[in-house]
Amino acid sequence: MKPHFGEVCGVEYNDGMLEKAVARFGAEVPLAQGSAQNIPHPEDWFDVVTINQVIHHFDTKDDFAALSVAIQECYRVLKPGGCLMINTSTPEQQRDGFWWLSLFPEASARICQRFPPLNTLISKMTAAGFKVDADGVVVPLRRPLMKPELYLQGGIDLAFDPTYRACDSSWEMIDEVEMEHGLEKISQMKEDGEAEGWLADREALRFSCGQFTFVVAKKPQLGEPARTVRKIDSDYQLADSP
Repeated sequence: MKPHFGEVCGVEYNDGMLEKAVARFGAEVPLAQGSAQNIPHPEDWFDVVTINQVIHHFDTKDDFAALSVAIQECYRVLKPGGCLMINTSTPEQQRDGFWWLSLFPEASARICQRFPPLNTLISKMTAAGFKVDADGVVVPLRRPLMKPELYLQGGIDLAFDPTYRACDSSWEMIDEVEMEHGLEKISQMKEDGEAEGWLADREALRFSCGQFTFVVAKKPQLGEPARTVRKIDSDYQLADSP
């Protein structure tokens, strides 16, 4: 991103991840500790805010209330005319777009509950004052989240590789018993000569739905009907302008 913008900065909540980011970027990219629900920057500060595969880590209670707060924070720190871009996965993309998850149905159900439905995300953006039009929702159908050259290099046997499993957090949601049963299914499919066909069917499903979705929302320009967001302590005051 840096070559395309005059200034880029990052916000990270976790101490360990912040240390890794500092080690990687040094003084080249300003980094601050904070959360999406409490961005450590003033109002009308950024031209663009991006949230990349993060919102499924927010607390889901009260109809994804933490997501609402995060979106209000993004609206607050964006300049008029600025854009918020969220990269996430829908529950359906999680269920159908990742080849291994059908082997672990209990974990898959838990994982899908962490991801807000697309309509929920868009409604929370519009409630905060953003505009989202049809061109603001983009679904890449061919590219996986993982590097394409690594995604299936090794085929279905990748399920047995701890290094591969560490590349996607969904594997961490699978308990030991279900992991054992799922790997047994793979071994049985290989023995029956069904593994390649099964994997091809799963990949065809991925190509129909994709693994992730970009949602781009715009804060209205000055002079357009807009919502003013003021943060006082931990509370937000929202007011519509004429």
